[in-house]
Amino acid sequence: MHETGIAVEILHGALRAMQEKNGGRATQLLSVKVAIGELSSINPEALRQAWRAVVSESPHEKAQLEVKWCPVYRKCPSCDTVLANECGLLDCPDCHGPLAVEGGKELELESLEFDQVRNTQPQ
Repeated sequence: MHETGIAVEILHGALRAMQEKNGGRATQLLSVKVAIGELSSINPEALRQAWRAVVSESPHEKAQLEVKWCPVYRKCPSCDTVLANECGLLDCPDCHGPLAVEGGKELELESLEFDQVRNTQPQ
């Protein structure tokens, strides 16, 4: 299941971004949002399961993974008509020009949420 390797890379990328945004101070990852394209060969549910396994028993075990699904669509380069990929058409219904397949290739870290780890030792 290649989703495990992808989940590991998402975690590493999120931790790097979190440290950069927080100046290297200790933080806890709360949530990560990724965009996954229909053509990326990634199963969103398998990725969610892999994520849970990757973050389990870590300081970030409560971090949630949100997957934004990005479908393939067809677009007419001549008149900018956009159609769902399921339409089965090869030509634009408006201008009869050829339709181009667009989107669906995404694999992007879109956003993350984190919080500072609080010192629980008495002062």
